[in-house]
Amino acid sequence: MCLTPVSIRFSYNLPNPVVMHDRFMGVMRIDELCDMVLDRFTPASIAAFRKVNRDFRSRVLEYLRSRHRINRALSTFFEYPLSFRRVLYECSALLSGKFALSFIGRLRWDVRQLDIYVPRYRVDRLTMFLRGSGYQYSPFPGQRPNLLNELVRDWHPIQFDNKSGRPFLCPTERSRGVNAIFRMIKRLDNGRRLTILIIESVDAAMRPILNMDCTIGMNILSHDRAYCAYPIGTFEAKAGLVMPQSEVIDGKGLRELWRHGWRLFDSASPFVEACFPDVSRWLDDKYSYTFDLCTPPNERSLFQLPIRGTWRRLPDPLQVTNWRLRYSSSGLGFMCFSAVVSRSLANFYIIHDESLVRGMRRLFRAVLRDTWYTNHDEVLRDAPSFDTTSIWSL
Repeated sequence: MCLTPVSIRFSYNLPNPVVMHDRFMGVMRIDELCDMVLDRFTPASIAAFRKVNRDFRSRVLEYLRSRHRINRALSTFFEYPLSFRRVLYECSALLSGKFALSFIGRLRWDVRQLDIYVPRYRVDRLTMFLRGSGYQYSPFPGQRPNLLNELVRDWHPIQFDNKSGRPFLCPTERSRGVNAIFRMIKRLDNGRRLTILIIESVDAAMRPILNMDCTIGMNILSHDRAYCAYPIGTFEAKAGLVMPQSEVIDGKGLRELWRHGWRLFDSASPFVEACFPDVSRWLDDKYSYTFDLCTPPNERSLFQLPIRGTWRRLPDPLQVTNWRLRYSSSGLGFMCFSAVVSRSLANFYIIHDESLVRGMRRLFRAVLRDTWYTNHDEVLRDAPSFDTTSIWSL
């Protein structure tokens, strides 16, 4: 056998950009190849890609509907995921934590815990559904063994620390706007255990989420929409800004994020400020990554309630959520926002925009003041410091 030598010549000349563009456009017009390319994109890249033109936008929306199947993801915890989403809609509750992070980031994690953030006074409806779905109440140390007694116990009204002005989580822990936490557990036949944490907020469900220790956890799922507050920092740069609000820090959660490859920063730098800008933010602005969850037309009627004789959808408080991330003189990051509470409003709201705050002052001044003074007289002695603008300033 005769071997023939073959010479190979490598060329480092890149093709014409116009030719590369045409070839890429040709690839993206093939559905299977387009899905393979989008699978390698980060959420921030997908958000930028769908702004190229109308065709790409429709293709990305179709891709998101096929890849982000919320009912399939929730089927791990519930036999009827759509009924659970209906309860989220009725309670204005939100999903966050590890489940939301893995769902939005398309991370193949085996998540066995669901964190549900609920506005105050709306826990009963959710706990009734969970008990009907096979979950049992598992009290934390210091809590009563009976869930009904725990919901009405003496310390359930908001308690504030006189020094910092922030509310307590439990008698032994500090909070970031959390009134109480309830744990529900379901044991499966295969030995697995599913855990659901119900985090009852002092007011708006978004308040504890914005007051988390790290920006990596600021991913939110409502009943029909997904939000990522910092997609560039979380998924593109694989970084997180740590903002400890008190002496108690979730060290276990931060160590787990570090093991998964995230870099954690606790002070400002050019890189950090580029990923987490100091600007007034809305949850669906250009810095966020949002998309609709897959809801077939025959299921959309489930997210309507009888209001004044007609079937209507409740307003989504997340669409007007407004806050600002600021940096102190020492470079530490902290969140600024106001919580709006009123009997004349269907939901609690988080706002920061000065013009919006002034408008709320003029529109609901008496109502807000009366509501706050009636329910929270014990906190009028001290104004909160550091992270939030109090409701009594409205």
